[in-house]
Amino acid sequence: EWLVDALIITGVPTVFVGFAQVQVALVSGLSVPRPVGTLGNANALAAFLVILLPLITGRLFMARRTPARVILGVYGTAVLLLILLSFSRGGWLGAAAALATWATLSFPVRQLWAQCSQLQKASVGIVALLCFATGSYVIIQSFGIGGRSLEFRTWIYATAVQLFAERPLTGSGLFTFGAGLSRHNSLPPFEPHSHAHNIILQSAAELGIVGLVALV
Repeated sequence: EWLVDALIITGVPTVFVGFAQVQVALVSGLSVPRPVGTLGNANALAAFLVILLPLITGRLFMARRTPARVILGVYGTAVLLLILLSFSRGGWLGAAAALATWATLSFPVRQLWAQCSQLQKASVGIVALLCFATGSYVIIQSFGIGGRSLEFRTWIYATAVQLFAERPLTGSGLFTFGAGLSRHNSLPPFEPHSHAHNIILQSAAELGIVGLVALV
């Protein structure tokens, strides 16, 4: 419990800075940016918040006092909203998977499902289908936004494969993907990136087969 509380408290400054970045943009009349918090990257921020989300939810349901529940409820809502604002599709999917996993482990889902009437089961199925359809539509539509299309990622993925082929056993080393990306591509017109936007390819490029084995 101490470790979980420490992680939750550690996330407060990151969440605060993320919303401060959004507020500054709104006050300045600018479009809402993808907040990066204290981590410098929107995808990294979402990945960090996905870890916090089930921990906050768990502590919320364990809390017995009303002030603690209110604080954790507001905190959890803020984390979820910041994940949405990060526009990280991996973060969206990760948040859904994290909450679903937490609910499955925390509640007797199969027993509750067996106790539901046919109408209740049908209602749950319809709601789940609508949520899935809405989420799928939003994610598919996001591929049409500039800088977020599939074509934007393929050249990064191809570079990661090239780096893996150069040193397949041990990779090129941690935090070297950005330099390898610059070496294999003309910048501009491509934009520099420090990671491959894919944990499997990232591990393969920087840590080789050894890294992939550790990841598995």
